[in-house]
Parts: sequence; C-alpha cells; structure tokens
Amino acid sequence: MGLHNLSDKQVESFADSTARLNIFEGPVRAGKSFIALLRWLEFCRNGPKGPLIICGRTDKTIKRNIITPLQDLVGKSVQYSSGKGEVRMYDRLMYVVGANDDRAEAKIRGSEFAGALIDEVSLLPENFFKMLLSRLSIDGAQLFASTNPD
Repeated sequence: MGLHNLSDKQVESFADSTARLNIFEGPVRAGKSFIALLRWLEFCRNGPKGPLIICGRTDKTIKRNIITPLQDLVGKSVQYSSGKGEVRMYDRLMYVVGANDDRAEAKIRGSEFAGALIDEVSLLPENFFKMLLSRLSIDGAQLFASTNPD
C-alpha cells in the first residue's frame, strides 16, 4: 500500500511524526497502527544507528499487532526470534519487550536505544514508560506509539 492509498489524516500524521515522541491516537480502525508501522519502517532505514526496542503489553500482542503486520508489509526482511525476544530487519537489531506489570522496567534498565515502537502505549506501566524515555539516549532517538483515546 503506497502513501497515495492513505487518508489525508494518515498522510498528515506520517509527515508530521518527526518529533522525539510521536504518539498516534484515534479510534479503533482509524489506521493509526498502520501509520506507526510505516513510520517505523522509514525510521529503521534512516534513523540513527544503535539498538531499537519494540514494546507492548505482552509478547503475544506484540506479535499480533506489530511483528505479523511488519512481516505482511516487508516479508522476509523481518526475522523474528521469539525465543531470544529479538527482531532483525534492515540490518537492525530490535529487542521485543512485553511490559505487563511494574517489574517490566527492570528488563530495560541499563540499556540504550536509538528508537522505540510501542503498541497501545496507554496500557504500559507508567514506570516502564518513564524508564524507556530515559533509555532513548542515542542522539536522534525517536519513539513511535499507537493508542486508543483512553
């Protein structure tokens, strides 16, 4: 699907998502997750070097809402190792981290990331999100997240 098949709002959201923190919010089925994925693909190709992180409530929701749609978009370029909790795409290493409770923050403590993609950011524990923001410490790091209006 090219950008010409997107709604005006989706095109605007893609073009305007150049900040350090980019949160795509809207009702269910509005296309925000798709735009977050497209923007993530562009970031992975052109963003700063360094490890990346993909987060969501659970590994299962990350697989369903991020990994599988990425594979649908770019095929074999996405190599997912569920046992390792890693994705490789465009010669980039991405850690897959489920954050379903307050203990999840320990999973990323001490890490440094160049970018983050988050599924349903409003469902993540607040201390995990705050830690993640502090871990986006590589120059030029960006965060892309989707959420419903809740």
